[in-house]
Amino acid sequence: HNSFFNLLYYHPFVDLNYVPERPFLSDKSGKKTCNTYISKTYTCKAMFINLSSRSAGVDNSVKVLHLKKGEKISFHIASALNHYLSLEFLQGEYYDLFKTHYSDSSIKLLLNSKPIILDKALVSKNKNNYLEIEAREKDVFISHLLLIPNESKKNLPDIIFIVVDSLRADVLGSYGSQYGISPGIDSFAKTSYVFMKNLVNASWTRPSTLIFFTGKYASKSYINFWDYPVFPSEKEAFYQSEIFPLPAFLGSLGYNSVMIGTNPFLTDHRYLGIDTGFEKVLEFSLTTADDTKEISKYVRLYLEKRKKEKKKKPYDISPEFLFINYNTPHRPLEPPLEFLSRVPMENGMHPKKHLYLGEVAYVDDEIKELFNFLKREKIYDSSIILLSSDHGEVMNPSHKVSRFNGVYTLFGHGQGLYEEDIHTPFILKIPEQKKGEKIQAVSRSIDIMPTILDLLEEKSIHSMDGKSMLSLVRKEEKEERLYYGESRGVKGIRFGGFKLQKKTFEFHRTGFSWDGKVEAEPYYLFDLNKDPDENTPIHDKKKEEELLNKLESFKRKNSVYSFRFHNPEKDVKEIEISIKVKAGIIHPLMKDDPNTLQPENYSNVLKKQVVLQKGKNEEFHFSVYPEGSEPLISIKVDGKEIRQGEYGVGQRDIYPGNCSLENYKCYPIFLIYNSVPEIPRKFRVQFWKKSGDFVIRTEKAILEKDSMDILKKQGYIQ
Repeated sequence: HNSFFNLLYYHPFVDLNYVPERPFLSDKSGKKTCNTYISKTYTCKAMFINLSSRSAGVDNSVKVLHLKKGEKISFHIASALNHYLSLEFLQGEYYDLFKTHYSDSSIKLLLNSKPIILDKALVSKNKNNYLEIEAREKDVFISHLLLIPNESKKNLPDIIFIVVDSLRADVLGSYGSQYGISPGIDSFAKTSYVFMKNLVNASWTRPSTLIFFTGKYASKSYINFWDYPVFPSEKEAFYQSEIFPLPAFLGSLGYNSVMIGTNPFLTDHRYLGIDTGFEKVLEFSLTTADDTKEISKYVRLYLEKRKKEKKKKPYDISPEFLFINYNTPHRPLEPPLEFLSRVPMENGMHPKKHLYLGEVAYVDDEIKELFNFLKREKIYDSSIILLSSDHGEVMNPSHKVSRFNGVYTLFGHGQGLYEEDIHTPFILKIPEQKKGEKIQAVSRSIDIMPTILDLLEEKSIHSMDGKSMLSLVRKEEKEERLYYGESRGVKGIRFGGFKLQKKTFEFHRTGFSWDGKVEAEPYYLFDLNKDPDENTPIHDKKKEEELLNKLESFKRKNSVYSFRFHNPEKDVKEIEISIKVKAGIIHPLMKDDPNTLQPENYSNVLKKQVVLQKGKNEEFHFSVYPEGSEPLISIKVDGKEIRQGEYGVGQRDIYPGNCSLENYKCYPIFLIYNSVPEIPRKFRVQFWKKSGDFVIRTEKAILEKDSMDILKKQGYIQ
C-alpha cells in the first residue's frame, strides 16, 4: 500500500486483468514500437507502445497507453491502496514531453467498478483491486500512468546520471591534469567520491551504454558491437532475455525515467539501437542547432516543468531518473573560439588535441552551469549524481592504426582497449554529501548499475557481472577487481599492473569491415607500471599464460552441431557429408570430448566420408567460429542425396523438408533442449544443434538515411 505502481512497467503486484484483443501493427516508419517492459517476460501488446516523432531535428520518444475510442483496459493490483492516480494525455502529431495536456473528460475511470476522478485519493483495504480505464469520446494516448502512494515506504532520491561522450579521465584536473580546463567538474569532484582507476568494459558508445544499464559485459547483451545495425533477431533476443535494464527498473519503482541527450542507440525505432526502458527520450543527434547548449536548455525546461507539476499536484512525490548524455567532446571537434582560447597550445601538441581540449572546456562550462541550476532549484544536495564517460579517445601515435582490425583510430575509439580507450572518469555524489574522497581501487563500468541499486537498497531482476562500488568506498576489498573488456576485434584482461589484449574474431559479423575470413589471433602483453602508455608489448611467458587463462574464462560457449549415423541394417552404408559456411571457419571437435577442437587446419569447407558397418553408430561434432553464420549441409548415402525417412533433425528427430538452419521459422526444429534424440531402429542420419551462450544468426539490415546521417555527423563513417 505504500509502493509506487507505474502501470507502464512490470510490477510483481500488478497484472493485466483485461486487455482489448487488438494485434500490434508496426508502421514502416518505425515510429511506433512495442513497450516490452510491461511484463517480466516478453510481451508485445498493441496498447502499450513507444511513440516517436521529430521536431527541429530533435527525436522525441515516449511510452504510452493507447486506447481507441470505446476500448477499455483493466489492471489487477494485488495490494491494498492508499494512492493517487497520476496520468498525462498526449495530443497532436508531435508527442512532445513538454506539451502535455490534463483532462479526464476523455476517459472513464473505475476502481472496483466504482467511478473515480483524478487528484482524489484512492483508498481500498482490499488486497485485490481492479482499475479500469475506458476511452470515451476519442482515441487517447496516456503517459505517466502512475499510482503514487500517500506515504512512500522510503524516500527515493532523484538520480542524475551525466555521461560526457569520449571524455578521457586524464584531461580533468580532478584526475591530475594541469590543463585547467575543467573547473566545473573539478569543483563537483571536491565533495564527491572520485574513482581514480575507473575503466569502461567497452570502447564505443552503444555497447558501453548498454553496460551502464545492464551491469553485464557487452557480449551478454545479445546486441552486436561489431557493426552499426542492430538486427531484428538481436532485438528479439534482448527483449526475450532476463535483462531488465536500469531505466526500466527505475521506472517500475516509480521513477520518471527520462533521457535527454545525444545518443541514437537508446531507442529502437531505427536499426541503430534498442529500447532500454526510458519512459521519455529527447535525442539530439540530428539537430542542426548546438546540441550541447540544447541539451542543457531542455534539462532545465524539463525540471522546471516537473516543479510546476508538483506544485499543481502536491501528492506527486515521484522521483526523477534523469540521464543526460552530452556528445561533446566526441567528433566533430568544433569548440567555440571562446573556449578554445582557454587551452594553452603546447609545443608539439597535435591540432586535433587542441580542439579536443577546447571541447572539454566547453562541455565543462555547461556542466558547471547545470550544477548551479540544480543548486538554485534545491535539487543538488538531496540527489544521487553520477558523472562518467562511455569511452576515451586515442591520441597516442603508436595506437593510430589498430593492431586488431587495421582501422585508423587516431582521435577515434572503439578499435582497442588501451588505457586511453578505457580510462574514464567516474564521480559519485550521494545525498547530502559534503566531503569528497579519491578512491584508488580499480572500478569498472559493469559496477555502475549495481552501485545505484545498492544505494537504493534494491536488487536487480537480472543477473549482473558487476558489483557495487560502495564496498570500495568502505575499503572492504583487499584484492584488485579483475578487468575484462571487449570491443571491435579485441578482448582484453587487466590485472596486477599488466594488460593483455588479444585479437579475436569471436564477435565479428559479416558486413562492416569484415569479409568473413578468419585469420591468426595474436595477443599483446603490456607492463603498465613500466610502460603506462602501452607503446611496446613485452614477452613474459609466465605472465602471458596467467592472463590468457583468465581471458579464456570469459570465452562464451559456442554452439555444437552433431551428426549421428546409425546402421542396424545388413548392408554397409557409405555416407558423404559436405559442410560449408559463408563466413568464418568450421572447427571439428574431438569425438570423445565435443568441447575440444581437433588439431587440424580449419577452413570454411569441411568434407567427411563415413563407411558405416552393420550395427554400428558413429557421431561427429563440429562448431562454427565465429557464431552467426549457419552451415549449409549436403548429405549423400551410397552416392545419392539423402531421402525422407533417412534423415531427422533436432530433439524431435523430424524430417526437415525444405527447412534450413538459415530459415528463421524453421530454426527451432534443429535445436535440442533437454536431451539428444533416441537411437532409431532403422538406418538414419540424425543432425542437431545444442545452443551455446549466444545464438544470433547473420541477417541483413539496411540503415535508413537518418541513421546514416547520424553516423556521418559523428564521424563513425565517411
